[in-house]
Amino acid sequence: MLTHTSICRVRHYECDGYGHVNNANYLRYAQETALSAWAARGFSLARLAAMGRGWQSQAIDIEYLRPLMYGESVEVRVTLVGFDGQAARLAAEFSLPIPTADVIARTTADVVFVDGASRQRRFLSQMEGSRFYLNHGPFPVLQTGPPYPAPGRSCPRHRRAGPGLFNANWNSNCR
Repeated sequence: MLTHTSICRVRHYECDGYGHVNNANYLRYAQETALSAWAARGFSLARLAAMGRGWQSQAIDIEYLRPLMYGESVEVRVTLVGFDGQAARLAAEFSLPIPTADVIARTTADVVFVDGASRQRRFLSQMEGSRFYLNHGPFPVLQTGPPYPAPGRSCPRHRRAGPGLFNANWNSNCR
């Protein structure tokens, strides 16, 4: 599995009135980390635009384990857990940096490779797919059917479907 990590510092404007990070910012942190990972593999937003391609989210699932507060730093670790040539499943884990390393939240996202003009699904060519996956053996197969377990009663979960996870206009405080 391919993994990429970044550290994000929580800014005041990313929080609600109680000092908790707003839900959308977890997705922003994961998005910026995923975009950095793809850029490291030669798939920057500029290269995708030049290819006439892009990524579009299909489903996102977030499990919140504890609030992330203003002033804290969070380590975001994004892992490519499945890829079939046109769709990828990404998993992200948000944790406090060492020494505590407490897990704050987990998320999974299904994204597809699309044509830039029509927004229709497109397969990566074998060469592009090999470069994306860096020849780490066969692509992990994406499971069909319901990809996520039912939510538990102890933690709120949110699911969002549709375009918008990978938006080049979002600003980031990840490094």
